[in-house]
Amino acid sequence: MTYARRTYTGRSTTNLRRGLVLLVCALFLLSCGGGGGGGGSSSSGDPNSVGAGWVTITGSSTGNPTGLATVTLTGGAFISPTYSRCCSGSGTDTGVTVTWTNATTGMSGAAIQTPQYGWLFGSFLVGQTWQAAIDLAVGKNNIIVTAVDPSGNLGRATVSIARTPDVTPPTVIATNPANGATAVGVNSALTITFSEAMDPATISTATILLQDSTNSSLSGSVTYMDKVATFTPSDNLQGLASYTVTITTGVRDIAGNALATAYTSTFTTGPAPDTTPPVVSSTSPANGETCVPIELPQLTASFSEAVSPQTVNTSTFLLKDNLNNLIPGTASLDFSGLANFFPSSPLAGGSTYSGTLTTGLTDLAGNHLAGDYAWTFSTQANGVGTWNATSTLGASFGETAVWTGKEMIVWGGSSDAARYDPSADTWFPVSSSGAPEARSYSVAVWTGSKMIVWGGIHFTGDPFQPGTFLNTGGIYDPVSDTWASTSLSGAPSARMPGAAVWTGKEMIVWSGTGSGDTAVADGARYNPSTDSWVAISTAGAPSSQASYTAIWNGSGMMVWGSDGQNVSGGIYTPESDSWTAIPTAGAPSPRTSHVAVWTGSEMIVWGGWDSLNAVPLNSGGRFNPTSNTWQPTATNCTPAARFGHVGVWSGTELIVWGGASNGNGVYYRVGGRYDPNADAWQTTPIAGAPDGRSGATGIWTGTELIVRGGRTPLGTTANTGGRFRPQ
Repeated sequence: MTYARRTYTGRSTTNLRRGLVLLVCALFLLSCGGGGGGGGSSSSGDPNSVGAGWVTITGSSTGNPTGLATVTLTGGAFISPTYSRCCSGSGTDTGVTVTWTNATTGMSGAAIQTPQYGWLFGSFLVGQTWQAAIDLAVGKNNIIVTAVDPSGNLGRATVSIARTPDVTPPTVIATNPANGATAVGVNSALTITFSEAMDPATISTATILLQDSTNSSLSGSVTYMDKVATFTPSDNLQGLASYTVTITTGVRDIAGNALATAYTSTFTTGPAPDTTPPVVSSTSPANGETCVPIELPQLTASFSEAVSPQTVNTSTFLLKDNLNNLIPGTASLDFSGLANFFPSSPLAGGSTYSGTLTTGLTDLAGNHLAGDYAWTFSTQANGVGTWNATSTLGASFGETAVWTGKEMIVWGGSSDAARYDPSADTWFPVSSSGAPEARSYSVAVWTGSKMIVWGGIHFTGDPFQPGTFLNTGGIYDPVSDTWASTSLSGAPSARMPGAAVWTGKEMIVWSGTGSGDTAVADGARYNPSTDSWVAISTAGAPSSQASYTAIWNGSGMMVWGSDGQNVSGGIYTPESDSWTAIPTAGAPSPRTSHVAVWTGSEMIVWGGWDSLNAVPLNSGGRFNPTSNTWQPTATNCTPAARFGHVGVWSGTELIVWGGASNGNGVYYRVGGRYDPNADAWQTTPIAGAPDGRSGATGIWTGTELIVRGGRTPLGTTANTGGRFRPQ
């Protein structure tokens, strides 16, 4: 990280200044230089940067070398000085096309471009990011990324990524008919789903066998697509007969690894051919559903029976807008039998869409849908409020943050500590002299004049070495830019703390994860005036849970959480050193990675991860300690289900932002605002919002939400942030 005149410098601030200059010029109808628009040549003679063009490669979804067959690259690119526009949310706003070529394989394609917007008397374009998924050959892959506009401004960047051989054998994860199935139609085909992409040349009637009860092999044909092989018998099977399917070790994945052992399954046919057409059982979103999130991860459809994977594609699964325009995306059948359509980009807010499953879709016996199945849904209205990008700081994940009343202080994680002044959009360094040992996932509180940090885990940087849990801490004074250590005497055991609050006099630390990754259910109170710890009572305390949230209600610490299967919570009163249980009746379902805030009269819990069903959640609850009761939060027009998000209380609303749908799914740029008085949700806008991420740091300043850092969909760490001001 570089500081110059107490101002952090970086590419994004250059883009911001360029955007401001263009905006001011437009406002005053002045003629600004195009920065090389139409240039077509480089004054520096650099063939990789022509005119105003530039492109960077800033991240990759894998290490280098990698054993994976595909890498996803990310980066930034210039904005066309003559062809840009604002602010549709489309990459075409930038006036620049970003493409990639793998010179080793000869493959090429277009990157997904995401514009970034700022606001000054109105929205304007300030930058763009891009990402591209690129197939790799074994060995060295020379990848070239090019950004160009119609005037000839050009940027080019290259990277070499080595792919190491894959030595993991594939497995069969599903068959249809399933092993032991009965009453199978005599005219049915068979499908086999593999754990990874297979070499199509090894998928044939020589490696996928269908045999009758006399062990005679039946003739047929085999096709392969998207990890699924389909065996279609040449003739109908015999009725009321037993058959065996064998997948031999001759099948290999694309790296050449063979199935470790032959796979077999059996089924029994029914008396007659299957002539019943498949029926659509359900869709998501449902027909007529409203307030569907614009960052919809996918549309899904289930059926009355197994359908042919070869017939699920963008010709049979369609999504159209209200002008009947096709929405770009991909379609496929997953191993559970659901048909999925994945939009390539967020949908438009406040719009109606129609999904269609056509008669080209068939079951395994070749029966077509009786007719096209169509349904409609509408998306949430566009959110109100404005986003502005923050100047950048070192990429970070696992840091903590506090708001001092004037500045946001961030500490820990994978970046240097710093103070952010939103009025100047400037980062200032925090002294490291006397600071606690580097760590991630510590807790931090603001006392009114100083920041206290404690606990966490220190990582060595070696992915094969476990981290070290810590029970040390420090007190940072931003006025003098100095640190003092917290006492070790009486401190809780080393841990990643589950929760911490500031009472006005003391910091209370409770629960967390300790040595051996075990959950701990104890804690202590730290008084910075005396630099002393006092253990808190565990009598009547909540059970040992690894995922607690905590808030201070003015007289007690309220904690609530789950181990993924059971919920528990309690209110700790320091004056009496006692616990009061929070009832579980009416409480939200078990979850981890949720958020909780205090409104002044209630604790609101929302979102999180349901580990029992392995799904994110978009539900929550409100607990009133006066009545000692729970009530659910509104379920209409909620943000998309997520975990790992930011949640803050604005004084009137719970604002949530970021988070993920699952580890490899959508990372959200759109959040939500919940008004408990109206029991109603509205969205936050996507225009100008930072790139989606989980595990970001967020604070409320009194007028705006500031977020920064976090983990991106590519597994990289973000160095960007944003400021959201509600309207």
